[in-house]
Amino acid sequence: MNAVAELHVIIGSGALGMGVGRELLVRRKRVRMVNRSGIADVPTRIYVFKGDVADPATLRESCEEATVVYHCARPDSREGDGRAERLMAGAIEAAARAGARIVYGECATFYRAGARPMTEEEAVPVAGGEACTRPAAMLMEAHAAGGVRAAVGRGSDLFGPWAGASLLGRQVFARAVAGHAVQLPGNPELAHTFTYVDDFARALVTLGERDEALGR
Repeated sequence: MNAVAELHVIIGSGALGMGVGRELLVRRKRVRMVNRSGIADVPTRIYVFKGDVADPATLRESCEEATVVYHCARPDSREGDGRAERLMAGAIEAAARAGARIVYGECATFYRAGARPMTEEEAVPVAGGEACTRPAAMLMEAHAAGGVRAAVGRGSDLFGPWAGASLLGRQVFARAVAGHAVQLPGNPELAHTFTYVDDFARALVTLGERDEALGR
């Protein structure tokens, strides 16, 4: 298929969604981004679709004719329990209706590894974190049932473009650039992994291209 003719839909316009958009433009894809305001600081080649991503009708309309759907949205916890699951259910339905693949960008900090380094097979939800990992489980269940073709990519706490609210955002890099002392939450001596936004975005776009990534 002609790469330019492929439509790639990004759900969410936060740091990760913006990164996915940049990577898709590098790969000369046609891109549509969905957010509540219909406004995003993106190149004119990205069409921004206005609508509540938690509304199934919005997702169905915005994902029409999509080749790949990238779920990069993070529901606001203040909007009530179950929103993440409802958003995922709507994304699955919309992607299935369009015949599109769906790639979900999940946070690895929802999981723990135990005594050994974390792998895809051994990662288990952190205590009390099952609700956070439920959307990914829903997606894999839908894939196994044949309802949609899907893949999940996991990244840790993000840093980089548009990730100002992250642990390494305004309180670290922005303060350092301004010549101020940085502020690190928690114990800085503890081991912790961070993921560069554009690296994670590139990985998600690659997952959307590779058949061997489906179902994983």
